[in-house]
Amino acid sequence: MKVLLVHNPDAGTAGETTGGLVAALTAGGHQVEDILLEGDRWQAALDTPADVIVAAGGDGTARTVAIALATSPHVRTPLAILAQGTANNIARSLGMPEEPGELARGLAGADRSRLTIGCVRAPFGVAHFVESAGVGVFATMLRSSRHIRQRRSRDERIAAGIEHLRKLLEDANPVEVAVTADGEDYSGCWLMAQAMNIIAAGSRVELAPGADPADTALDLVLIGERDRELVLDYLARLARGEDVESPLASRRCRRITMGWPQGAGHIDDHAWPESDVPRGTEVGIEVATAIPVLVPR
Repeated sequence: MKVLLVHNPDAGTAGETTGGLVAALTAGGHQVEDILLEGDRWQAALDTPADVIVAAGGDGTARTVAIALATSPHVRTPLAILAQGTANNIARSLGMPEEPGELARGLAGADRSRLTIGCVRAPFGVAHFVESAGVGVFATMLRSSRHIRQRRSRDERIAAGIEHLRKLLEDANPVEVAVTADGEDYSGCWLMAQAMNIIAAGSRVELAPGADPADTALDLVLIGERDRELVLDYLARLARGEDVESPLASRRCRRITMGWPQGAGHIDDHAWPESDVPRGTEVGIEVATAIPVLVPR
Protein backbone atom coordinates (compact mmCIF):
# COMPACT_ATOMS: atom_id res chain seq x y z
CA MET A 1 0.00 0.00 0.00
CA LYS A 2 1.06 3.61 -0.56
CA VAL A 3 1.09 5.30 2.87
CA LEU A 4 1.23 9.03 3.60
CA LEU A 5 2.61 9.30 7.12
CA VAL A 6 1.78 12.59 8.88
CA HIS A 7 3.45 13.29 12.22
CA ASN A 8 4.40 16.11 14.55
CA PRO A 9 8.20 16.21 14.89
CA ASP A 10 7.96 18.07 18.24
CA ALA A 11 5.63 15.66 20.03
CA GLY A 12 7.59 13.92 22.80
CA THR A 13 9.12 10.65 21.55
CA ALA A 14 7.29 10.93 18.25
CA GLY A 15 10.51 10.81 16.24
CA GLU A 16 11.57 7.49 17.73
CA THR A 17 8.10 5.96 17.39
CA THR A 18 7.62 7.31 13.87
CA GLY A 19 11.00 5.87 12.84
CA GLY A 20 9.84 2.50 14.10
CA LEU A 21 6.60 2.85 12.16
CA VAL A 22 8.43 3.70 8.92
CA ALA A 23 10.65 0.65 9.40
CA ALA A 24 7.65 -1.58 10.18
CA LEU A 25 5.68 -0.32 7.19
CA THR A 26 8.62 -0.74 4.84
CA ALA A 27 9.32 -4.24 6.15
CA GLY A 28 5.67 -5.08 5.50
CA GLY A 29 5.99 -4.11 1.85
CA HIS A 30 4.30 -0.70 2.13
CA GLN A 31 5.61 2.38 0.36
CA VAL A 32 5.91 5.33 2.76
CA GLU A 33 6.00 9.07 2.16
CA ASP A 34 6.75 11.08 5.30
CA ILE A 35 4.99 14.42 5.90
CA LEU A 36 5.91 16.71 8.78
CA LEU A 37 2.99 18.41 10.52
CA GLU A 38 4.46 21.90 10.48
CA GLY A 39 3.89 25.13 8.58
CA ASP A 40 1.21 25.27 5.89
CA ARG A 41 2.59 23.01 3.16
CA TRP A 42 1.66 19.71 4.78
CA GLN A 43 -2.04 20.17 3.93
CA ALA A 44 -1.24 20.43 0.22
CA ALA A 45 0.69 17.16 0.50
CA LEU A 46 -2.52 15.37 1.47
CA ASP A 47 -3.49 15.55 -2.21
CA THR A 48 -0.71 13.06 -3.02
CA PRO A 49 -2.23 9.83 -4.38
CA ALA A 50 -2.16 7.17 -1.65
CA ASP A 51 -4.10 4.23 -0.24
CA VAL A 52 -4.14 5.53 3.33
CA ILE A 53 -3.06 8.54 5.38
CA VAL A 54 -1.60 7.59 8.78
CA ALA A 55 -1.60 10.26 11.49
CA ALA A 56 1.06 9.35 14.05
CA GLY A 57 0.59 11.21 17.31
CA GLY A 58 -1.88 12.07 20.02
CA ASP A 59 -5.35 13.55 19.88
CA GLY A 60 -4.03 16.91 18.67
CA THR A 61 -2.35 15.35 15.64
CA ALA A 62 -5.30 13.07 14.88
CA ARG A 63 -7.74 15.97 15.18
CA THR A 64 -5.69 18.31 12.99
CA VAL A 65 -5.36 15.76 10.19
CA ALA A 66 -9.00 14.61 10.42
CA ILE A 67 -10.35 18.16 10.18
CA ALA A 68 -7.99 18.94 7.29
CA LEU A 69 -9.37 15.92 5.44
CA ALA A 70 -12.95 16.85 6.30
CA THR A 71 -12.58 20.38 4.98
CA SER A 72 -10.68 19.42 1.83
CA PRO A 73 -12.92 19.38 -1.26
CA HIS A 74 -10.78 16.82 -3.09
CA VAL A 75 -9.11 14.35 -0.70
CA ARG A 76 -11.06 11.17 0.10
CA THR A 77 -8.11 9.03 1.14
CA PRO A 78 -8.98 7.05 4.30
CA LEU A 79 -7.33 7.88 7.62
CA ALA A 80 -5.64 5.55 10.09
CA ILE A 81 -4.07 6.59 13.40
CA LEU A 82 -1.03 5.37 15.31
CA ALA A 83 -1.86 6.36 18.88
CA GLN A 84 1.22 7.80 20.57
CA GLY A 85 -0.10 10.63 22.73
CA THR A 86 -1.34 10.77 26.32
CA ALA A 87 -5.09 10.15 26.27
CA ASN A 88 -5.50 8.99 22.64
CA ASN A 89 -9.27 9.41 22.93
CA ILE A 90 -9.86 9.53 19.17
CA ALA A 91 -7.73 6.50 18.35
CA ARG A 92 -9.15 4.51 21.27
CA SER A 93 -12.74 5.29 20.27
CA LEU A 94 -12.00 4.03 16.75
CA GLY A 95 -10.09 0.95 17.91
CA MET A 96 -6.73 2.04 16.46
CA PRO A 97 -3.49 0.35 17.59
CA GLU A 98 -0.65 1.84 19.66
CA GLU A 99 2.16 -0.36 18.31
CA PRO A 100 3.83 0.40 14.93
CA GLY A 101 4.11 -3.27 14.01
CA GLU A 102 0.45 -3.91 14.77
CA LEU A 103 -0.62 -1.04 12.52
CA ALA A 104 1.75 -2.06 9.71
CA ARG A 105 0.55 -5.68 9.75
CA GLY A 106 -3.11 -4.77 9.94
CA LEU A 107 -3.41 -2.16 7.20
CA ALA A 108 -3.81 -4.53 4.24
CA GLY A 109 -6.85 -6.25 5.76
CA ALA A 110 -8.16 -3.23 7.66
CA ASP A 111 -11.86 -2.73 8.27
CA ARG A 112 -13.43 0.27 6.61
CA SER A 113 -15.35 2.68 8.80
CA ARG A 114 -15.75 6.41 9.14
CA LEU A 115 -15.28 9.25 11.59
CA THR A 116 -17.88 11.98 11.82
CA ILE A 117 -16.75 15.57 12.25
CA GLY A 118 -18.80 18.02 14.30
CA CYS A 119 -19.33 21.69 13.63
CA VAL A 120 -20.18 24.64 15.89
CA ARG A 121 -21.69 27.73 14.27
CA ALA A 122 -21.73 30.93 16.28
CA PRO A 123 -22.17 34.65 15.56
CA PHE A 124 -18.42 35.03 16.17
CA GLY A 125 -17.24 32.16 13.96
CA VAL A 126 -17.40 28.54 12.84
CA ALA A 127 -15.24 25.72 14.21
CA HIS A 128 -15.00 21.96 13.64
CA PHE A 129 -14.43 19.36 16.33
CA VAL A 130 -13.75 15.64 16.63
CA GLU A 131 -14.07 14.93 20.37
CA SER A 132 -16.53 17.36 21.93
CA ALA A 133 -17.83 20.90 22.28
CA GLY A 134 -19.62 22.45 25.21
CA VAL A 135 -19.71 24.68 28.25
CA GLY A 136 -19.17 24.35 31.98
CA VAL A 137 -16.55 22.77 34.20
CA PHE A 138 -14.77 20.94 31.38
CA ALA A 139 -14.05 24.24 29.65
CA THR A 140 -12.84 25.62 32.99
CA MET A 141 -10.39 22.72 33.24
CA LEU A 142 -8.92 23.44 29.81
CA ARG A 143 -8.17 27.01 30.86
CA SER A 144 -6.25 25.88 33.94
CA SER A 145 -4.47 22.61 33.12
CA ARG A 146 -1.10 23.64 31.70
CA HIS A 147 0.75 22.22 34.70
CA ILE A 148 -0.55 18.72 33.95
CA ARG A 149 1.49 18.50 30.73
CA GLN A 150 4.68 18.81 32.78
CA ARG A 151 4.17 15.43 34.46
CA ARG A 152 6.71 12.85 33.36
CA SER A 153 4.79 9.69 32.52
CA ARG A 154 1.57 9.21 30.60
CA ASP A 155 -0.10 7.51 33.57
CA GLU A 156 0.83 10.46 35.80
CA ARG A 157 -0.58 12.96 33.31
CA ILE A 158 -3.82 11.01 32.94
CA ALA A 159 -4.28 10.65 36.71
CA ALA A 160 -3.45 14.32 37.29
CA GLY A 161 -5.92 15.42 34.61
CA ILE A 162 -8.72 13.34 36.10
CA GLU A 163 -7.99 14.60 39.60
CA HIS A 164 -7.91 18.21 38.39
CA LEU A 165 -11.33 17.79 36.78
CA ARG A 166 -12.65 16.16 39.95
CA LYS A 167 -11.54 19.07 42.13
CA LEU A 168 -13.03 21.62 39.74
CA LEU A 169 -16.33 19.71 39.66
CA GLU A 170 -16.35 19.52 43.45
CA ASP A 171 -16.21 23.33 43.75
CA ALA A 172 -18.13 24.34 40.61
CA ASN A 173 -21.39 26.24 40.68
CA PRO A 174 -24.11 25.23 38.20
CA VAL A 175 -24.59 27.66 35.33
CA GLU A 176 -27.95 28.39 33.74
CA VAL A 177 -27.67 27.22 30.13
CA ALA A 178 -30.32 27.22 27.42
CA VAL A 179 -30.16 23.85 25.62
CA THR A 180 -32.34 22.28 22.94
CA ALA A 181 -31.73 18.98 21.16
CA ASP A 182 -33.75 18.12 18.07
CA GLY A 183 -36.39 20.60 19.23
CA GLU A 184 -36.65 19.24 22.79
CA ASP A 185 -35.91 21.74 25.57
CA TYR A 186 -33.26 20.69 28.10
CA SER A 187 -32.50 24.15 29.49
CA GLY A 188 -31.47 24.25 33.13
CA CYS A 189 -28.67 24.81 35.60
CA TRP A 190 -25.81 22.59 34.52
CA LEU A 191 -22.33 21.89 35.80
CA MET A 192 -21.46 20.63 32.33
CA ALA A 193 -23.26 20.58 28.99
CA GLN A 194 -21.35 18.65 26.32
CA ALA A 195 -21.96 17.60 22.73
CA MET A 196 -19.88 14.42 22.38
CA ASN A 197 -18.79 12.88 19.09
CA ILE A 198 -16.68 10.08 20.62
CA ILE A 199 -16.72 8.13 23.87
CA ALA A 200 -14.20 10.05 25.97
CA ALA A 201 -12.65 13.48 26.37
CA GLY A 202 -9.85 14.97 28.41
CA SER A 203 -7.90 12.35 30.39
CA ARG A 204 -9.88 9.37 29.10
CA VAL A 205 -13.02 10.42 30.97
CA GLU A 206 -15.92 8.53 29.37
CA LEU A 207 -18.60 11.19 29.23
CA ALA A 208 -20.59 9.34 26.54
CA PRO A 209 -19.78 5.62 26.85
CA GLY A 210 -22.42 4.75 24.25
CA ALA A 211 -21.23 7.18 21.58
CA ASP A 212 -20.46 5.88 18.09
CA PRO A 213 -17.91 7.98 16.15
CA ALA A 214 -19.15 6.46 12.89
CA ASP A 215 -22.82 7.43 13.16
CA THR A 216 -24.53 10.62 12.01
CA ALA A 217 -25.52 11.85 15.46
CA LEU A 218 -23.99 13.54 18.48
CA ASP A 219 -24.43 12.57 22.13
CA LEU A 220 -25.66 15.30 24.48
CA VAL A 221 -24.32 14.95 28.03
CA LEU A 222 -25.85 17.08 30.79
CA ILE A 223 -24.46 16.97 34.32
CA GLY A 224 -26.44 18.79 37.01
CA GLU A 225 -26.34 19.15 40.78
CA ARG A 226 -28.05 15.81 41.36
CA ASP A 227 -25.31 14.08 39.34
CA ARG A 228 -22.39 15.70 41.15
CA GLU A 229 -21.65 13.05 43.78
CA LEU A 230 -22.05 10.20 41.30
CA VAL A 231 -19.59 11.77 38.87
CA LEU A 232 -17.16 12.73 41.65
CA ASP A 233 -17.04 9.11 42.79
CA TYR A 234 -16.47 7.93 39.22
CA LEU A 235 -13.60 10.40 38.73
CA ALA A 236 -11.99 9.53 42.07
CA ARG A 237 -11.97 5.83 41.25
CA LEU A 238 -10.74 6.53 37.72
CA ALA A 239 -7.86 8.66 39.08
CA ARG A 240 -6.83 5.75 41.32
CA GLY A 241 -6.50 3.56 38.26
CA GLU A 242 -9.56 1.42 38.91
CA ASP A 243 -11.31 -0.28 36.02
CA VAL A 244 -14.66 1.44 36.48
CA GLU A 245 -17.57 1.86 34.08
CA SER A 246 -18.88 5.34 33.40
CA PRO A 247 -22.22 6.01 35.13
CA LEU A 248 -23.15 8.74 32.65
CA ALA A 249 -25.96 8.58 30.13
CA SER A 250 -26.38 10.68 27.01
CA ARG A 251 -29.09 11.67 24.55
CA ARG A 252 -28.40 10.95 20.90
CA CYS A 253 -29.43 13.84 18.67
CA ARG A 254 -28.69 15.46 15.32
CA ARG A 255 -28.80 19.16 16.15
CA ILE A 256 -28.16 21.02 19.39
CA THR A 257 -28.51 24.69 20.23
CA MET A 258 -26.72 25.81 23.34
CA GLY A 259 -26.18 29.02 25.25
CA TRP A 260 -22.50 29.96 25.29
CA PRO A 261 -21.71 31.85 28.53
CA GLN A 262 -18.73 34.16 28.65
CA GLY A 263 -15.46 32.33 29.19
CA ALA A 264 -17.16 28.96 29.59
CA GLY A 265 -17.03 27.34 26.13
CA HIS A 266 -14.59 24.95 24.48
CA ILE A 267 -13.99 23.08 21.22
CA ASP A 268 -12.08 19.80 21.77
CA ASP A 269 -9.13 20.71 24.00
CA HIS A 270 -9.17 24.46 23.30
CA ALA A 271 -11.09 27.26 24.96
CA TRP A 272 -13.36 28.81 22.31
CA PRO A 273 -13.40 31.64 21.69
CA GLU A 274 -10.46 33.06 23.61
CA SER A 275 -12.19 36.44 23.90
CA ASP A 276 -15.49 37.14 25.64
CA VAL A 277 -18.77 36.69 23.78
CA PRO A 278 -21.87 38.86 24.06
CA ARG A 279 -24.24 37.85 26.84
CA GLY A 280 -27.06 35.65 25.61
CA THR A 281 -25.10 34.18 22.68
CA GLU A 282 -26.32 30.82 21.40
CA VAL A 283 -24.52 28.41 19.07
CA GLY A 284 -25.68 25.59 16.81
CA ILE A 285 -23.91 22.22 17.04
CA GLU A 286 -24.30 19.43 14.52
CA VAL A 287 -22.45 16.82 12.46
CA ALA A 288 -20.81 18.52 9.48
CA THR A 289 -19.50 15.56 7.50
CA ALA A 290 -17.67 12.25 7.83
CA ILE A 291 -14.32 11.01 6.62
CA PRO A 292 -13.39 7.42 5.73
CA VAL A 293 -11.08 5.55 8.12
CA LEU A 294 -9.22 2.25 8.04
CA VAL A 295 -9.10 0.32 11.32
CA PRO A 296 -6.22 -2.23 11.21
CA ARG A 297 -7.22 -5.66 12.43
